[in-house]
Amino acid sequence: MDEICEIITLTQTKKMAPVPIVLFDKKFWGKWDDFVCKNMLPNKLISDGDEKTYTITEDITEVVELNQESANLLRPIIYFLGFGSIQQIPP
Repeated sequence: MDEICEIITLTQTKKMAPVPIVLFDKKFWGKWDDFVCKNMLPNKLISDGDEKTYTITEDITEVVELNQESANLLRPIIYFLGFGSIQQIPP
């Protein structure tokens, strides 16, 4: 989760080209999203809209579409829960 926050911060501060952040597995990432939307956002720990900088999905087709939409950007950062650990899918 630290890496996701870092990627969001780096893209917002223009120190990194924007990339789609796709979090695969709604059951796992939904808890994190709930924390962001129910705790961080109302307490102004993040700005309005920050919760829209990532996409949580179970649909591989959506992942492909997000990747195609950003074809002229850097490759997307895709995380998934596999065997109890968070892993980045290689390009």
